[in-house]
Amino acid sequence: MKELDLTLSYTFKQLEVQLIHYYYFEGSYFDLGLNNDGGTQLEATIKYTMPQMPLQFVVSTNVAGCDPDPETGDRAYSTYLEANYTWEWENPGVKLQAVVGATPWRGMYSGEYKSGICNISARADKEWTVGNATVNLQLCPMFSPTFEEFNWCVGLGVEF
Repeated sequence: MKELDLTLSYTFKQLEVQLIHYYYFEGSYFDLGLNNDGGTQLEATIKYTMPQMPLQFVVSTNVAGCDPDPETGDRAYSTYLEANYTWEWENPGVKLQAVVGATPWRGMYSGEYKSGICNISARADKEWTVGNATVNLQLCPMFSPTFEEFNWCVGLGVEF
């Protein structure tokens, strides 16, 4: 699946708030599918990182765009809950992260179930500084018990 994501985020101490626009190359980039169709989604995310410990909790909910309930077709407000733990090595500058994610109700993360574990994964990140920018490469094998699928995610990020 092709996807282009744009993220706006604000961090204050251990709390990060994000608004993420997902575009799946279907229809207009700016059509948020308020009638529950189209190729975009808008997700609100809150992340909290424990002080003095690399343990993070995440809550994300689709607030606009294509997010129909699999049975009724109404907006599902698909929600994802995650706990992750990160290990960092300064040399060679790699981060590894263990992740467990779940969904509390039926939606795009639940498959045929109403709730459950939907993500067990590991993620490796490597960053490089290029001028005033930071370039991040991510590799992530993941297993979804709710969909009984194994997938790979590859990401490239640029921060200015």
